[in-house]
Amino acid sequence: MIRHFALLIIVTVPLIAGYTTPATSVRWTMDSLVVHSGGAVTGAFPSYAVHDTVFIAAGDRLDVPKGATVRIGYRQGITVRGAFMAIGAPDSLITFTRLAGAADSVWQELRFEESATDTLCVLRHCIVEYGRTGLNFINASPTVEHSTIRNTGLTSGSLSSSGNYGIQCFGSNAVIRYDSIYNNAQYGININVDSSPLIEGCVIFDNNRQNTGFKNQISVGPQGVNSPVIRGNRIFHTTPNPKTGAVSISAFFSQSGSFALIEGNHMHSNAYGVALLSQGASGVSAVIRNNRIIGNTYADPMAGGSGINCYALSPSYNTTVIAGNLLEGNSWGVTVQGIAAPNLGDLTNADTSDDGRNVFIGNRNRDTVFALYNNTAGVLKAQNNYWGVSAPESVAAVIFDSSDIASLGAVRFTPFLTQSPVTGVRRPLPSVNAVRLHPNFPNPFNPATTIRFTLSAPASVRVTVYDLLGREVAVLAEGRMEGGDHAVRWNASERSSGVYLCRLEADAHRFTTKLLLQK
Repeated sequence: MIRHFALLIIVTVPLIAGYTTPATSVRWTMDSLVVHSGGAVTGAFPSYAVHDTVFIAAGDRLDVPKGATVRIGYRQGITVRGAFMAIGAPDSLITFTRLAGAADSVWQELRFEESATDTLCVLRHCIVEYGRTGLNFINASPTVEHSTIRNTGLTSGSLSSSGNYGIQCFGSNAVIRYDSIYNNAQYGININVDSSPLIEGCVIFDNNRQNTGFKNQISVGPQGVNSPVIRGNRIFHTTPNPKTGAVSISAFFSQSGSFALIEGNHMHSNAYGVALLSQGASGVSAVIRNNRIIGNTYADPMAGGSGINCYALSPSYNTTVIAGNLLEGNSWGVTVQGIAAPNLGDLTNADTSDDGRNVFIGNRNRDTVFALYNNTAGVLKAQNNYWGVSAPESVAAVIFDSSDIASLGAVRFTPFLTQSPVTGVRRPLPSVNAVRLHPNFPNPFNPATTIRFTLSAPASVRVTVYDLLGREVAVLAEGRMEGGDHAVRWNASERSSGVYLCRLEADAHRFTTKLLLQK
């Protein structure tokens, strides 16, 4: 049940080359970069190519038009030291992807540095894919909303050891909301060095494609002092027995610490739910409340499977408050190690925010229920919780403490609840069962239009076009597709003007939209 954490974060530094805007407070577009960058950027709307890294100087601004696709060359990227506005629309996304087709031809990153103007650095309705790191925030705090960050990093080779993240926050208080972050080679979101981002309403899943060691969908720490807010997300894995935890919080270096708020999330089917570790002159004092932490298991229960794990090595501290959570079907409910002293319920003080109200149901491994495992010498308070049973002796049986091994600390679990309270997530969770067919763009069109659709999970997909007599005139896509945002293009140059119907079939889902061809 020991959790695993990364000890060192490497901040990649791009080579100084490419094209730098002249810092003349000019608002740049992709088209003006084509004209003035000396070949670093080529193309025309809607398709552009970045052949050499572009640096947006302090005071300058780059606007990327909705509907654009920006293809970036191997190890190249865009570095923002001024302003960057990439604001698409649900039916007109902006895509940042690789220039070459080879699987290992990753571009570097969209990088935001300290001099960037945070309020003028926005990505909305964007897709960021196939970079080594998708988004890299270095002492900058952009806003990323309604976007998809996927398929970043490498799973093998010399570049696969570090830096293969969906999003990295280094000294960043970024706003990351309503995004889909999935299928990245290592961490979905990696947070370090005095970073306190807001991560809210996101669907975060199937990260750590490498699966060679334990990594997390969201990793916080281990350097600096942080207080991130992780709220209302769905965090999960779809493959069996992954080496991927949902959330980790760590404080390893002197004077480092975390005051994270983790609330209202649904974390399921990971190797573990939330893991908190501190050592040295550091500590963790997080709040974990009103989460649904369900079915997080690992084949070896001594290496994973905790719903929540608190571990503090002397002389550090861990005084995390755990309240109002549903912990169900994990290998372990809550495990406590070292000298950690989390508060799972204290009715002796005036503070009502730590009054327990956790629900423990069916957390078991090797045919034994372990709601709470106190593997420390300290006494733990865990009052006012529901343990899945109603008799005191039955509660004691699902708690492992001094009554099982004399050298361990006791758990003070009385008074306890005999019925489950209303617990868990208090806000709607982002849906992962939705399939959406977006309006095509342009519409009307001549001769080609793009049809975009969103899959919340992998599905068998068929996209077809019919005329008004019901005759199939084109098959635009057919086969198995990953979850996320997709686009197909129909060139109707050989068709006559009129109304056509586009049909999306994704497993049991069926959607139709009208296409108007005007020649």
